[in-house]
Amino acid sequence: MKKDRSITKNYLYNVSYKILTLITPLITTPYIARVLGVDNVGIYNYTYSIISYFVLFGVLGSTIYAQREIAYVQNDKEKTNLVFWELFFIRLITVGTSILIFSFYFPKSEYKIYLFIFLFELIANIFDISWLYYGIEEFKVITIRNFIIKIIGVGCIFIFVRSSTDLNIYIWCHVLILLLGNLSLWISAKKFIGKPIFKFNTVMKHFTPILILFLPQCIDSVYMIMDKIMLGKISTITQVGLYSQADKIIKMAVTIVTSMGLVMSPRIASSFATGDNKQIRRYLHSSFEFIFIIAIPIMCGLVSISDNFVGWFFGEGYEGVIILIKLLAPTVVFLGINSVIGWQYLLSVKREKDFIFSVSIGAIINIILNIILIIKFKAVGAVIASVVSMAIMSIINFIFVKKQISFKYLLSKLYKPLIAAIIMTIIVEIVGKYISVSFISTVIQVIVGIIIYILILFIIKDDIMIRYVSKIKGKKNNNRDND
Repeated sequence: MKKDRSITKNYLYNVSYKILTLITPLITTPYIARVLGVDNVGIYNYTYSIISYFVLFGVLGSTIYAQREIAYVQNDKEKTNLVFWELFFIRLITVGTSILIFSFYFPKSEYKIYLFIFLFELIANIFDISWLYYGIEEFKVITIRNFIIKIIGVGCIFIFVRSSTDLNIYIWCHVLILLLGNLSLWISAKKFIGKPIFKFNTVMKHFTPILILFLPQCIDSVYMIMDKIMLGKISTITQVGLYSQADKIIKMAVTIVTSMGLVMSPRIASSFATGDNKQIRRYLHSSFEFIFIIAIPIMCGLVSISDNFVGWFFGEGYEGVIILIKLLAPTVVFLGINSVIGWQYLLSVKREKDFIFSVSIGAIINIILNIILIIKFKAVGAVIASVVSMAIMSIINFIFVKKQISFKYLLSKLYKPLIAAIIMTIIVEIVGKYISVSFISTVIQVIVGIIIYILILFIIKDDIMIRYVSKIKGKKNNNRDND
């Protein structure tokens, strides 16, 4: 029972932080968009995309691997200490190498001032030992740290970023808060680790598994970042700014959709270890049901509220974001599907090769389409490339799991949420035409959309919704009985 409560608490800590990560951009994005302007936002996102590559190659796949290795030995303090310092030494080498390479790169860039500031983000990643806390299941420490960092970061933005000339200050706020936050983790780490101790031969044994886990992360990250860099090279910084803002809204929505992976990944891995394929199928079906009932209305909702939402959220100069959000909206569903099949299933059952293949094909198609479409259609071309490549990835992933899932079952669960979402979209669009552009108007549209969607699902007797409601009622009744 104690273990169950611990899992529940850790889950709540993670969920609470995810909610904060959703709220924070809603607070800061409108302010930054207006104060810095579309061109500076474009420069920030372009330079951040570049540093993200160096962070990616510096960290490799060590975060996920380190978390797993620490978890294996968490009950043995001596082994925990040994594994910790071995993995930290590896990160010191890999991130240090990335810093060295970056030091030769950034002086040649036209944005060298901003890239120099971002150098401290690389340095901050050396001292990121959040993987230690996740491995020993001390989620509370990480969550409190993250909350404090977010709050201080938001405060610094509103205090110090005051005009369009403050882009460098905005970046300094970002990197210094990250660096201080990572350094703060070392204070409480004393309780879990001792003096540095490691052997070179045992350190080297970690490299191969780290690189194996790095490949899917690398390809996936490159795939996500490439659009902005190619836009900056082929088109204009303004187009990068517009695309980045639309992409930011989509990513916020995707966070809600992919949150199911937090619970399902370890369960699928556990079932795989015991050879329980029937249970794996049930978990996969449950994940897809969640995607259908959550991702589809979010996709349609983004399409229906974007005309009103963009106007007050971003302000003048961002009208081009409206069409980008509408075109990018289907990626909420595709990313949800790819999350279930790729991150939840394929990696959990040690089918990394299949996952790497699907992500690689998606990345190649994305790059080819970007080269063809960005020249003529600019940011819209990048959006089309993303949607098409993610759709193809979803198709490939479905082929990989055709023996593990029932397509007939999934189709039977798809059409009712789709019908409800289409009706919801029509009504929300109509409501939007009769109200002015404002925060309150968007809230009204969202509330109307949720009510209509749920109401339609009950009218057409969608069993997924009925089952979720029954579970909630059952838990409430159990709580009353316990009282």
